[in-house]
Amino acid sequence: MFGYVRVHSPQLKVWENELYKSIYCGLCRHGGKRTTRLTRFFLSYDFVALATVRMALTNDFLNIEKRFCPYFPKRKNMISRNASIDFTSDSFVILAYYKQLDDKTDTKGLKKFFSSFSPFLLKKKAEEAQQRNEGLGEHIKKLLFELSKMEKENCSTLDFVADNFAILLGKVVSFGLEGTDERIAYEIGYHIGRYIYIIDALDDFKKDLKENNYNPLVLMYSNIDTLKENCHYITDTLEASMEKAKSAFELIDTNASKELRGIIENIMTYGSKNVIAKTLEGLEI
Repeated sequence: MFGYVRVHSPQLKVWENELYKSIYCGLCRHGGKRTTRLTRFFLSYDFVALATVRMALTNDFLNIEKRFCPYFPKRKNMISRNASIDFTSDSFVILAYYKQLDDKTDTKGLKKFFSSFSPFLLKKKAEEAQQRNEGLGEHIKKLLFELSKMEKENCSTLDFVADNFAILLGKVVSFGLEGTDERIAYEIGYHIGRYIYIIDALDDFKKDLKENNYNPLVLMYSNIDTLKENCHYITDTLEASMEKAKSAFELIDTNASKELRGIIENIMTYGSKNVIAKTLEGLEI
């Protein structure tokens, strides 16, 4: 995943921003110890959002501690290890491993994020993560294969390929949960996944057009002028996806998620709109 799911800091309260940064730092620290140190170098805000949603759903205990950061040599606030941090770290390494086993010619989906990894470096840790989360690897492998197949066949229907990635993320976010929590988590993951796939395709439009890479938006619109004429349809569906994710999140018990509610709502409103605006700005739209 690519870092499109993030907060818009100016709209956060000071303590919320500090909590958000502590989740990032805690995921970096504990993920590096649990799976691979590559987590620390390639951690994206998308995984921070995943961990935050899981913590809100499961009502994980939030404890902040001061720990030394070797990459910015000073003591920083970091969230203590909990079940959601562990699960997010495991998901990261499993996704990375299976993507690297995929076709090297794939230029969409998860490749951009995981292209620098080697399956050899990740295999042992991915196997350990799968043993801790029985069935998760099978879900990821199957859905990545289906997504790759659609991309290799040059599927030009954006909804089809975006739906596949959305299902993948929905399965990951809801994995191991039960009942209402599982259904809520799946809806959140699904709509965020759809948003990620579409905005990534939008962000890469010029590059993929120039390099003749697979991109459903390139196949649909063929040039930047046609994209500009139809861009309002894309922005509408992006905003609708995040609005649906927000609606699903609002079903979570208020007391269970009160400390994280402002952060997640910020991601799904101000954060997503800010990312969309910056993406359009980069395309000069």
